[in-house]
Amino acid sequence: MAQPEHRRSERVLADLAVEIRGESEDHRPFQEETFTVTVSAHGALVMLGTKVAIGQKVTLLNPKTWDEREGRVSFMGREHAGLAQVAIEFLKPAPEFGPSVPRRLDGKFPSNKTAFRFEILARAAVSFARGLCELPPAAPKRPR
Repeated sequence: MAQPEHRRSERVLADLAVEIRGESEDHRPFQEETFTVTVSAHGALVMLGTKVAIGQKVTLLNPKTWDEREGRVSFMGREHAGLAQVAIEFLKPAPEFGPSVPRRLDGKFPSNKTAFRFEILARAAVSFARGLCELPPAAPKRPR
């Protein structure tokens, strides 16, 4: 049986405009305006057109607040319509970077056991809304 995924902080579904700067996979400087899919106190999942490598350092900027955070690429997902899902882990926790992420009374970030299931559904909803995927055909209705 699979173990539930344990997270250091809760992920929040957020379509947040961000600017990402760094070096591309071929060591050329890049700057790209893009958006997040999810944000947590410890990082963000973004859609990125520039090819990057796992472990590579990048800088994220929230243009609404001018909040700038250093991070590193921790996951590369599949590419959809020229954009790849890229997980970026902040080098230092930054709960104020995106939408409000609540803390527990002891100061730690909550871990939600259903967050993984929710995120899968949320990713599908965002992908569908952006036209990156299609819904499967509906099952035929059973006669009553």
